[in-house]
Amino acid sequence: MTVTLQTSTQEAGFEILYRTAETLPDSRVFLGLAGREFRCSTGEGRKLLAGSIETFVFGRDANVASAAANDPAHRTMADVRAYPVYIRFEPVPNASDPQEDDWCLEHVRLAVEGTEGSRVDLTGLEGPERLFMGSDGGHFLHLQPAATPTW
Repeated sequence: MTVTLQTSTQEAGFEILYRTAETLPDSRVFLGLAGREFRCSTGEGRKLLAGSIETFVFGRDANVASAAANDPAHRTMADVRAYPVYIRFEPVPNASDPQEDDWCLEHVRLAVEGTEGSRVDLTGLEGPERLFMGSDGGHFLHLQPAATPTW
């Protein structure tokens, strides 16, 4: 299972809402999939930098921190179809300025491959739309199947 998150460039963030487009190191991103959440992190103390593209791999060949705790191996494609799929941003609690920890998200792509060879691709924010996630703008982005469903 691979998740790709693209954060907007710093310049684009300022053009949109005149805010910073990167997060503080203690912020967290989670993937809601197949009835549970998985932590999107490749190491402690890392922040999502403006203009970065982050790829998180869960399960076989995982690159995420705490890979065993974030292993979807016991979830099925039926579980993937049965529950909403989303990205959840958890900003630093009690930040001195609520906008200080907003995250400007540009694209989300998720590929889920089942053990039986099935695959589903999901997307969020395709095209020119960007979304500031945080204390003022909300913490969730639900994903939808790609234009051509593969399940």
